[in-house]
Amino acid sequence: MFNRFQFRVQSSLQMAAYCCLLLLVSLSTVHAQGIPAEQLATLKAATVLVMVDTADEEGSGSGFLIGKDGTYGYIATNEHVISTETRAGRRVQVVFYSGVPDAETVLRADVVAEDDSRDLAILRVRSANLPEPLKLSSPQTARETQQVWVFGFPFGDMLATSKLHPSVTVTTGTITSLRLDDFGKITRVQVDADINEGNSGGPIVDATGGLVGIATEKIEDTKIGLGLPPSELEGMLQGRIKALGLHPVSNKSGEATYRAVAELVDPLRRVRSVSVFLVPQSQVNEVKPNAEGRYEQASPNMQGFSLTFNNNEYSGTVTLKNPKMTDTVYWQQVRLELANGQFRWTQPVPLTVPFSQGNPQLLPNTPGIGANNGDDWLGGTTVPQPGTKIPGNNGLLPVASDRLLLGDPQTEAGATYRVVNIAGKLTSTMLWGSGGKSVYLLEETGVLHKVSVPEFREERVLQMQQKTSYMVMTRPGLLIGLPLLQEVWLLNPDTLQILKRIPVGSMIGLAGSPLLSKAYVSDQEDALSVIDLETGKVTAQLRGSQYHLPEGQPGVRRDGEHPGFHFIGITADGQYLMSGGENINRMRIKGDELIYEEAGPGIGSNQNPQRLEISSDSRYVALPCGGGNGNAPGHPTVGPYVTFVYKITDLKTPVITIASGAYPHALSFDKAAGYIYAQSFGTPLMLFTPAGLKEKTFHFGRGGVQTEQFLPHPQGRKLLLLMGEKLLWVELQPPGQ
Repeated sequence: MFNRFQFRVQSSLQMAAYCCLLLLVSLSTVHAQGIPAEQLATLKAATVLVMVDTADEEGSGSGFLIGKDGTYGYIATNEHVISTETRAGRRVQVVFYSGVPDAETVLRADVVAEDDSRDLAILRVRSANLPEPLKLSSPQTARETQQVWVFGFPFGDMLATSKLHPSVTVTTGTITSLRLDDFGKITRVQVDADINEGNSGGPIVDATGGLVGIATEKIEDTKIGLGLPPSELEGMLQGRIKALGLHPVSNKSGEATYRAVAELVDPLRRVRSVSVFLVPQSQVNEVKPNAEGRYEQASPNMQGFSLTFNNNEYSGTVTLKNPKMTDTVYWQQVRLELANGQFRWTQPVPLTVPFSQGNPQLLPNTPGIGANNGDDWLGGTTVPQPGTKIPGNNGLLPVASDRLLLGDPQTEAGATYRVVNIAGKLTSTMLWGSGGKSVYLLEETGVLHKVSVPEFREERVLQMQQKTSYMVMTRPGLLIGLPLLQEVWLLNPDTLQILKRIPVGSMIGLAGSPLLSKAYVSDQEDALSVIDLETGKVTAQLRGSQYHLPEGQPGVRRDGEHPGFHFIGITADGQYLMSGGENINRMRIKGDELIYEEAGPGIGSNQNPQRLEISSDSRYVALPCGGGNGNAPGHPTVGPYVTFVYKITDLKTPVITIASGAYPHALSFDKAAGYIYAQSFGTPLMLFTPAGLKEKTFHFGRGGVQTEQFLPHPQGRKLLLLMGEKLLWVELQPPGQ
């Protein structure tokens, strides 16, 4: 009896092991074969080629069917896929069954929603023969190492092999990271699948065919692809406020009336009602998001005003009273009522009502951290800094313009931001004009814009019709580098008229100062050309190999090593030329000569240096590197991905260490506000105190996009932020608001 039982147990174990083996073989076979044929056909049918064109532009991307309502179909894609310089004459088409003979169908699409903060758009088509939509969720929980498939149309029609459009491309990979925000929510799905231009907007799915991401971008020269999580799409489909404007109508006898206009992103019309609520800030102690990052009603005592839907917008009248006629700061919120009966509140933002005069009363611009303690404001103290005045003073002619470039305001806790609508890709060389009253923006294609600030009205445009990479301000004028022509052009900063065209040879860097009539051009051979901008001639050519430091000099490199000129910059006071690459070097400017004074340690060696950052007060310098600054003798022992900040006159010991996180690319100094601005791969803007402490982070709905340049305004607490294809104007709220 015992032996028989034992035999049965052994047989059962053997059978179980055999079944497990069969299951493993079966799973490995499925894995090898990929997605089952029937499911694959459904996914391919739901994936569409998106084509966009205007009279002057054309482009393509990918998208996928997310739902049907009768004969109407709704398609998700990236906002940047359908974005064009102007919406006038924009035509959007989608191709179902692309490249399939006797099945390919091209349909005209209407854009029913664009959400640039999420980089998502929803299109609507009409057809009686729409395929089944893609599943917007998965029974599986996304995790690292999970296998995924990316559907889309990389390189658009370039891959077409017949008169039809190209067939859908399916690539496979794994999830390599789930990038989270401060509240633990997934903001980006990182994959190692092959994502290329044209894949944008296509679905990333798992083995069940469920959506795990929306292909959005790829980090250049890497296998790192990024996708938006399905929660971003669901959040867009639920509806949200894109912008709210309160326009003054009247203000007299302690009664101020505004016309409220709300713009929504609501592609499926899930918002049932919209109301504006206000309460004096004096009645509310603190406003914070909940554990999920959402805001609730700031106070039960808020006064509410219902808005009416008409002509695709919600609008209404808001009337506030104060018999004492004293200016009052309110918390302002918008409440959305959704189709399911739930309410969603926007983040509270301040509104100053000038009952006393009928004109806006500016909130006090609270100075930054600490008190006046001399010029050394980093390391714990700060002082206000006035705006820097830049002195100003034929071929292609500039054209006068009067375009308003500023988009609608959006808010994130502690800041208001707007998109500056420049169509082309900007170089990371933005410059302020005199006193910060204007800004110069240079596109890579050679289009230069002079824009007034703060209204951001385009004043003049110069089409140089050549690739441009560099821009600096000098005493004689604005200097532009055109590397393909191997020239620099000197422009009148007021009119943008071309004053001189100066041949300079090959170019990988350009440096100048508002106080100097000389400029410097670096080339691939670690050489510098010195240009006299008054005469328009190269007056000297200097090589790094001619500069040596004496053996044993404190804080310098070994004898025989010389500076490199991969990154160059001149301090605003015109005293020093700083260079960066493997390390930071300081060279005193003396006529056409450079006196090599100091070299810092090798903080950039094999760390992928990005920019040489010099403070506007000529006191501090940093060399952000994609891999972070390497540890060096006499430096703090820190973790990866930090940036050391040095005094210009002491490159041996850092003043502070900025720990911003993975892949530092840019850093800037706002002395007037008492902040250092930094970023990481997942966070476009971080505020650090003069002591090097991280105070606040901002995402602006664009986590995962590298910030390429910060341009702080001379007045402080305002800055331009260039991140990929987007330019943002950011206004930080004063402390305590």
